[in-house]
Amino acid sequence: MAIITSNDVMPNNADDVMGFAQNNDLFYLSGIDQDETILVLFPDAIKEENRAILFVKEVSEHSKIWEGDFLTKEEVVDISGVKNVKWIHEFEKTIQLFAFESDVFYLGHNEHIKRVTSEIETRQDRMIAWCKQKYPLHQYDRVAKITRELRPVKSAEEIKLIQEAIAISIKGFKGLLKAIKPNVKEYELEAELTYEMVRGGGTRHAFKPIVASGKNACALHYNFNKEVCKDGEMVLVDFGVCYANYNSDTTRCIPVNGKFSERQRAVYQSVL
Repeated sequence: MAIITSNDVMPNNADDVMGFAQNNDLFYLSGIDQDETILVLFPDAIKEENRAILFVKEVSEHSKIWEGDFLTKEEVVDISGVKNVKWIHEFEKTIQLFAFESDVFYLGHNEHIKRVTSEIETRQDRMIAWCKQKYPLHQYDRVAKITRELRPVKSAEEIKLIQEAIAISIKGFKGLLKAIKPNVKEYELEAELTYEMVRGGGTRHAFKPIVASGKNACALHYNFNKEVCKDGEMVLVDFGVCYANYNSDTTRCIPVNGKFSERQRAVYQSVL
């Protein structure tokens, strides 16, 4: 039995929150781009209706006033193709029944090789801890072993989404090229990328944009983007667009004044 959870909505100050970014495996398997969502896949379940279940948060009158409408059960079925949809408060009772039929829990975790080490406990971390506390005699395995085999080969629909993310990136880069000149601020160039990303329907930046002029480009993940771009220097831009949870990724180096010096051109060509 595999259990895949959505990501958390991360808090900011006061009653504000940061932008939501879905767990990519959950989105890949279900198409649901909403927090407080859990997908349970249990192909060996005795009852066919229990072989795939989505748990989503229940819409209340209070949540409608503050946050608008969330997905209804009918909408979740239409988007995901999963016919068995329950409210999330039914999850624990349901898993308790499934635990008698399953010996192995497959659980998700962010295993990316470049993952930033963090002390923040994620929803996936809490799910792992809860399962092991509640069902200590069961076996546990990594759902990533399954999803990593599925996701490298993209479907035609996925390719279209990636191409759209790339198209938005191209427009952003063209806008940046028009704006770049001596004494422009790095954040002004970042604004060109953000403008086209929002205008083109992008969900968010794929990662925090890097606009690094001069010596700032020597820091691999510099992203303060607050310095002045000086005449005679180069600017490194590294940015991406997230469109429907699929990302583009672009890196380019360009001269601030629009012309390479002989040394800059030689280094640029050698890197290419």
